Amino acid sequence: MFFIKRIRENSIVFLVILGLLLLTIAVGLFAVEEAPRWVSELGKALMTISASSIFGGIIKLVFEIYQDEKSAKEREQNFKKELLDQLRNVFDRVDNARLLIEAHKSARTYGERMRFDIIPCITTLYDIKRSLVDTYAMAEMSKEKLGELRLNIHYMIAYLKALTNEYTIHYPTISHQQFLHEELKKRARDDFAYELTTHYPDKYFTDEFLTSEEIKNRIKRPPLWVWNAILDLEQMEHFIKDPYDGPYRKMFMDFYEPSKRILKGEPVPNKSAWYREEHMNEMRRIDQAVTNGELKKEDSLVTVLIGHLKQETAKIRDN
Repeated sequence: MFFIKRIRENSIVFLVILGLLLLTIAVGLFAVEEAPRWVSELGKALMTISASSIFGGIIKLVFEIYQDEKSAKEREQNFKKELLDQLRNVFDRVDNARLLIEAHKSARTYGERMRFDIIPCITTLYDIKRSLVDTYAMAEMSKEKLGELRLNIHYMIAYLKALTNEYTIHYPTISHQQFLHEELKKRARDDFAYELTTHYPDKYFTDEFLTSEEIKNRIKRPPLWVWNAILDLEQMEHFIKDPYDGPYRKMFMDFYEPSKRILKGEPVPNKSAWYREEHMNEMRRIDQAVTNGELKKEDSLVTVLIGHLKQETAKIRDN
């Protein structure tokens, strides 16, 4: 069984050796002087078999190389598609969180979307970042493009981490404000119901009365003190309002779109306005430190990029 297994694993080599062996025997048979006719016929047969064995081995080799290349290409395409799907999912969840926070204007939605969307998206981006390091599936991508893709992911992580840092520091206070707001809202509800039932006992629960201008004028717009506390967070404010030159576009979307293009094999027209070559150099330095076993605790590209985000955001504020 072991011998048969070895033959199967090295079938091409076996076929070529067998072909050469049969060819040697055939040549030897032809060299026999005054040999019977059956000897020459046997030599011809062995020559035919040897040629078939040798050429069959070559054809099998070419076919296996083709199959290996095809399989490698399919693995690369599947890997890129998986990363592309993950990136799209990250963007969809982040943008959905932004829209819901703005629509609900509450600490509850702010907290839920940070916990259930933004923070999990950071984890996904870290998974993508780790997947891009020394992966066989990206072998055909140029080193330059792979470096650009990795740095783009770092920028996106840094932006979401900045949102998370604000959430970690300020959410307890904002959550307490929301709790007090809800308690006051209950009192406002009770006072409103008491006023209507006391002054309009015969019609307070009729469509005609509840849709009248008198009721509309009595319903005041709820206070936005909790919402304003959320908008006081610098990065969250830009995230929600989404100005064209704001951090959400310049530090997240402008790196998301080129990443998609790179994975789809499309050219990237321009780098983001917030891209810096020094950040690429820092990533390469950290990579070299990892290779040499010299990585230090303070070696964090994400931390560097968060500092860059704060500097660029300050420029917007000052202008």
